[in-house]
Amino acid sequence: MSKLFNKVIYFESLDSTNNYIKRLYKRFSLKSNLMVVANYQSNGRGTMGKKWFSDRNSLSFSFSVLTNSQINPWKINMLVSVVLIKVLSDLGLQAMIKYPNDIIINNKKIAGILTEVISVNMLKYCITGVGLNINNTCFPFELKKAISIKQLTSNDIDKDDLINIINRELELYYSKINEIKKIYFSHLHGSSSYVPSFLKGKLTNMKILDLNSKGYLTVSTSEKNKEVVKYSDVSFILN
Repeated sequence: MSKLFNKVIYFESLDSTNNYIKRLYKRFSLKSNLMVVANYQSNGRGTMGKKWFSDRNSLSFSFSVLTNSQINPWKINMLVSVVLIKVLSDLGLQAMIKYPNDIIINNKKIAGILTEVISVNMLKYCITGVGLNINNTCFPFELKKAISIKQLTSNDIDKDDLINIINRELELYYSKINEIKKIYFSHLHGSSSYVPSFLKGKLTNMKILDLNSKGYLTVSTSEKNKEVVKYSDVSFILN
C-alpha cells in the first residue's frame, strides 16, 4: 500500500488518466489522494490543449494531491520532474528538465507532465498527469523530437516494476518537497549557459538565473536584459 496515495487503480484503457481522476472527484466528492495507471490512453492531453501521444509502449499515469499553503501545483511539478530525473539516472540515462514540463535526453523529449487544479467541497487538489516513453521503438512522423528508454538502452522495461519504483520515489521526495528546488534547478535546461529561446515571441539566447515558489523564472538574455517571466512568456528551442 502506498503511503502517499490511498489507492492505486490500474486500467487496460482510458481516454485520459487526468480526466478519469477529475470525474471521480466530481462524482464522488473524494477526500483522499489516489493514483490511476492506464496501459493505453486514447485521448492523452498535454499542456495548452495539445494532444499527448501514448500507446501501449508508453507509461501513462496520473495522481492527485491535496494542496495547501506548503504544497502548490508548481512544487508538484518540480517533485515529478526530480523523480523522473532520478528514475532515468538509475537506468543510466542523464536527463534534463525543459521548463516548464518536459523531460529531455539529447534534446529529445522522453516525458511530459500536465498539472491541473480542481476544487472539491472547498478543497483544492492538484491532478498531475505523466507520460513517459519507455518501450516505444517508433513515433509518428510529426514527433521527430521524441525518444524512448528502449531506443536509448535497447532494453525492455517492465511497466509494473517501473510504476512501483516511481511511486516509491514520489513518496521519498514528497517527504522533503521543500528541499528539492536545488536538485530541480541543477537539471534545468538553460540554467548553466545561454540557450536559444523565444522570450515573449522574440528570438534570443537566454539563461535561467532563478525561479520562485510559483514557478516564475528570473532570466538574463544575451542582450544582458534581466526580467521575471512566467511559463507562457518563454519557449526553449531544442537543436
